[in-house]
Amino acid sequence: MKLIGKNSVSKYLSYFFYFLFIIFTLIGLYEIFGFSVIFYNEKTGNHFLSQTFYISQDVGWSNNFYTEKLKDLMKFRMNFPFTKNQLYTGIYNTHSVFNSLSTFFYLSFFTYSLYKILKELTNEIIFSKEVILWLKRLAYLNLLYIPLHIFKNFIFKDFAFGDTIYTSFYMLIIGCSILFVIAFFKKGYELQSENDLTI
Repeated sequence: MKLIGKNSVSKYLSYFFYFLFIIFTLIGLYEIFGFSVIFYNEKTGNHFLSQTFYISQDVGWSNNFYTEKLKDLMKFRMNFPFTKNQLYTGIYNTHSVFNSLSTFFYLSFFTYSLYKILKELTNEIIFSKEVILWLKRLAYLNLLYIPLHIFKNFIFKDFAFGDTIYTSFYMLIIGCSILFVIAFFKKGYELQSENDLTI
């Protein structure tokens, strides 16, 4: 099977990334709703959907060396809809909320960008402005996430040096690699345009 063009690997990969985009977006929206419910219940003392979204010092974490230090902190838990199975849990603070939502925003945009790029690669003409545009957006997403990641760790006083360096490094590698790919596609687009004019 061909990598690009009609009925190619890129066509089926585009479906896969579109599916991931839908999943990440739905989870992100669900978490926004969940955090809103938790915040509302906390401020008003209500128990709206409190079996699905709740905060407590005990949200079912097992007792071990790591959780023992956190036993007095407020934690949140979100279950899958209509079940008692856990979807997401963590320390209940602004950093956790911001980190969760920024991660799902990143994953949604990342997977949607890959979907758009791969979809364009199923066309007969692969060197197009549309591919270059979405490659640029993908590169900028990764490069702009670096200062955002560093800023949020400083602002919330949760600066983990190893995590920050690791995350920033691989975001930088991905962003710079995509910039090289953009240069290649730009050159291909220029040659293709010149060829079309010659014909």
